[in-house]
Amino acid sequence: MATILDASLLFGINRFFVILFIFVVMYAMLQKIGILGKSNNINAIVALALAVFFSVSEGAVQVILIMAPWFAIFLVFLMFLFLVLEFSGFTQKGFVGWMSGSTTKESPTLIFIFAIVILVGAFGVVFGQGFLEEFSGGQTNATTVSGVEKVPTQITEESTAGGDFRRNVGAAVFNARVAGFIMLLLILQFAIRLLTAESL
Repeated sequence: MATILDASLLFGINRFFVILFIFVVMYAMLQKIGILGKSNNINAIVALALAVFFSVSEGAVQVILIMAPWFAIFLVFLMFLFLVLEFSGFTQKGFVGWMSGSTTKESPTLIFIFAIVILVGAFGVVFGQGFLEEFSGGQTNATTVSGVEKVPTQITEESTAGGDFRRNVGAAVFNARVAGFIMLLLILQFAIRLLTAESL
């Protein structure tokens, strides 16, 4: 008897929500852009077809399943942040200007950057290990002893030449040089914004 914790049932629900998510997003974009006209029926049919085609790819479904929760967390964080800043006297125009990096533009720079980071991270989680094995010829730094694969002890935490994609990414991101470079970029970015931004 199927239960609510049945893996196959959860898999089906996940795929259904992916189809629904793609349908809603594509339908909203088609209605907003109007590239196919303003017909609700045509836009709905095209959006549904794209959602079904998208759901055929298992990798694409996994990317959406990884991205969607992070976007939801980010939106909830922005809402709470806006409420806190509003109580502190921060205006809505000032909040939009802070998110866009300018008080005269409405391009959500920080949101765009965060979206790119989520997209790249999701692609890395889903396809990273496969790409690593493909481009490295399936070779890793591990050795096999009596049928048991063992990782050599000389590989340190900062090594990025291993056969595990996630470990390589973690070693690269948490490397002292990379962390220092990212911190320097953040300091420069905030310094430039504070020096050039108008009063909110």
